[in-house]
Amino acid sequence: MEKVTARGIIEYLQKAVEEKKQLGKDVWLDAALKLTVLSLDESDILIDMEKILGQKKVEMWEVQTGKKNIAEINMKIEATDIYAQVKKQKIFLGVIEEMIRVAKLSARLNEFV
Repeated sequence: MEKVTARGIIEYLQKAVEEKKQLGKDVWLDAALKLTVLSLDESDILIDMEKILGQKKVEMWEVQTGKKNIAEINMKIEATDIYAQVKKQKIFLGVIEEMIRVAKLSARLNEFV
């Protein structure tokens, strides 16, 4: 049995939208419920990534000699892959939140159709 993931649900909904499929309120409500529960896992992933990013900042801070330059550290951090992953994860969590709102609204609107 395949594991249900937030990314899988978002991909399914995206494909349905791209193919102009009409989804019933039960599908939207199911998606909203699952995304709400699965967003906890995605939040944990973000927290772990931010911890790694923070550890990298501390490492850079500790190896700097002379006057500490936070702007330089931030600039170097922003050039890392983990920083890009953190940004993408934050955007993904935002998409999950919005999809939950849209799913709830769509389910309400479908009640009247």
